[in-house]
Amino acid sequence: MNKKALFTGGMFLLVAFAILPAVNAVVQPNPIISNIMNNVCNQQFPNLKPINCNSTVVVSYLETKKNLSELEVGYVAEQALINMHPNLTKSAKYINKLYAMDPNNPLVYNLLSQYYSIQGNNIESLKMLDHELQLDPSGEIKYSNSNLWVYLQQALWFAGLAYNAKALEFPDKIYKTGEYKKLKTVKDLKKIGYFKYRKEVLIPIYEGKYRELPTATDTSSVNSQEKKIIIEYSVASIFFILFLYLIAVRRR
Repeated sequence: MNKKALFTGGMFLLVAFAILPAVNAVVQPNPIISNIMNNVCNQQFPNLKPINCNSTVVVSYLETKKNLSELEVGYVAEQALINMHPNLTKSAKYINKLYAMDPNNPLVYNLLSQYYSIQGNNIESLKMLDHELQLDPSGEIKYSNSNLWVYLQQALWFAGLAYNAKALEFPDKIYKTGEYKKLKTVKDLKKIGYFKYRKEVLIPIYEGKYRELPTATDTSSVNSQEKKIIIEYSVASIFFILFLYLIAVRRR
């Protein structure tokens, strides 16, 4: 076996394992609009086996349908994000369509946040989460099996504040105490101090002043799940490279 090729392949896998957590964090399927697939499959393709009625079939059907509902438009936009449609043109088209239907639909900003995240524009992604929270204080439009308050923390990570307790503690507390479940209106957000937090933390980030925020030495508020994922992939990649090395040694 060519050692140079083996080493190159191993390093490629190491890099791939290293970036997986970040890629996985970009587009989180939304259960509210993911149900659209089940509805379309059951109503329009009852004779198709479930394994054959996939997102491609559903999106193709919805793109030919007139008068899509807001959730159906959201589904097409989400699938375009997940599949990384060339230049994200399809996702942009359907996000704009959803905005035109209702500019105050929190789903618009849910999708926009992920759209900007894919592009690496973490500040804009954070702004969209901020706007979404003001329209949907409880974070009822969920990402995967988690909550919007959790993804606010993640967006702060990507914006460069992974070890800044001042930035992370507030959303962490709201989620872990379950206080988000009581939030229904903007008035509720004001009661818990969200707008004070927004003024002291989020606005400076938007204005490019986030480096002026005090950096904490206590990193306990950092999302432990993110750490765990990174460690698991790193360990797995190291073992895989060692495995390739042992194979090369045995074939000498």
